[in-house]
Amino acid sequence: MTKDALIAKLEEGIKIEESAIVVYTKHMGNTLFLSGFAPGSKEKVAEILRTLWEESRGHRKIFEQIIARVQKDEKNVY
Repeated sequence: MTKDALIAKLEEGIKIEESAIVVYTKHMGNTLFLSGFAPGSKEKVAEILRTLWEESRGHRKIFEQIIARVQKDEKNVY
């Protein structure tokens, strides 16, 4: 795989993480979504969504760091 192809795949990964963040955020603030759950379950679901949101933000940073490393690297085959 060439450097450009790898960077394109990594950028695609960022887009996927960004779309996941949007989904998690919408569900966290959506009382209608959470209304179908029992009170204790609502809190657990909200906690899980927050964790997924935080993890996705971290994944995006990792993708960005890898892209920066690949761009700096002189080799063109991965």
